[in-house]
Order: sequence, then C-alpha cells, then structure tokens
Amino acid sequence: MRRWSLRAVLLVLLLIAAVTAWYSPRIREMIAGWFRETPDEVRWQNPVEPHDVDDDGTVSPGDALTLINRLNQPEAERALAGDPPPYWDVDGDGHLTSRDAIRVVEALDR
Repeated sequence: MRRWSLRAVLLVLLLIAAVTAWYSPRIREMIAGWFRETPDEVRWQNPVEPHDVDDDGTVSPGDALTLINRLNQPEAERALAGDPPPYWDVDGDGHLTSRDAIRVVEALDR
C-alpha cells in the first residue's frame, strides 16, 4: 500500500478548498473583486446582493430604512462619498434615488 506524502495531502486539500470557494458565490465575487477596477457607479452597489444596503448578508427592512433616511437628508448630504458600505445605489445607475428604496421593498416582498 502506498502512503501519501504530506505535500500531496496538502495539495489535495488546497484543491478541494479552491473548488469549494469557487462555487460559493460570495467568496467567488470577493476574489473576483480583487482583480478588477470598479467604476464609481458600480462601487456603490453591493456586488454580491444589490438589495443588501448595509452588507450584513441579508436583505431586511433596515436596508430600506437606511435608504429612506438618507433620502430625507438635504441634497448636499446625499452625495455618494466615502467608501461603502452602506451601498446606496441598489439599481446601479450611479445615483441615490427613491427607486433604490423601492427596489429594496420589492425584494422584501418576494
């Protein structure tokens, strides 16, 4: 009977981890994000789940409330500045509008 070397075992484990990571959408998107430059319009949209404004892994009423509260601020304070999260631009058009909040509410209704 042949014994596996430590190097062979580690290589097999690394291959299994790589394949598992590739089929996990969140991990795959995170790795892909490391290698591409994101235009400003898209930077404000969550790359994994566009409706998840606060990037906590779930779409919740809090995501819609975050957008509504931001929309109620004066125009100058609504400018997309800083680094996400929160991901203000749900529909990916490069602007924070009421349509973004509506899309989150529609996602909650599904």
